[in-house]
Amino acid sequence: MGSLGPVVLSKPPELERAHHSLAPRPGPGDVSAITAKKRAAFNKIKQALYQKGGKFRLLFPARLQVSFEDGTFTFETPEDAHAFYNERVMGKE
Repeated sequence: MGSLGPVVLSKPPELERAHHSLAPRPGPGDVSAITAKKRAAFNKIKQALYQKGGKFRLLFPARLQVSFEDGTFTFETPEDAHAFYNERVMGKE
């Protein structure tokens, strides 16, 4: 056939990686310094919740999710989480 017809190869062609960064790949759980700082900002409220037996988890990149009584609440900032803690958790005592 012509130059655009089917070509039979003796073995599959070797593929090269395209668009590969020269930077090392981040390890599992590796986060940027900015993200780590945002996540660390929740440490005080996490400690307070832990001491009260609260259930919580950090969502990626830096949000705090709290399970309390009848619902699950997600906070973008530590200030919002503290306000919730003061109103709902400490308000119960």
